[in-house]
Amino acid sequence: MQKRRYRNRVRHPRFDIGQHVRYSEGPESGTGVVEAATDDWAIVWLWTDCGKGRRMLLQGMGAIVAPIDEGAGKAVSD
Repeated sequence: MQKRRYRNRVRHPRFDIGQHVRYSEGPESGTGVVEAATDDWAIVWLWTDCGKGRRMLLQGMGAIVAPIDEGAGKAVSD
């Protein structure tokens, strides 16, 4: 059985809970507010704007999350 290959692992920056962010996952993109995240920030939950509901974005699965204000995110070092 062949192991599933994921895209290169991109770490989500660390955001403040309640911070307004942009997200992109596959063909969907939009903006929202960070509601919660796991301790290692591998999973980020957002309340999206425009009535799209709550989204769970997984690190390493093609999801990109960026702060609306570029200077607001805190980069994660390896």
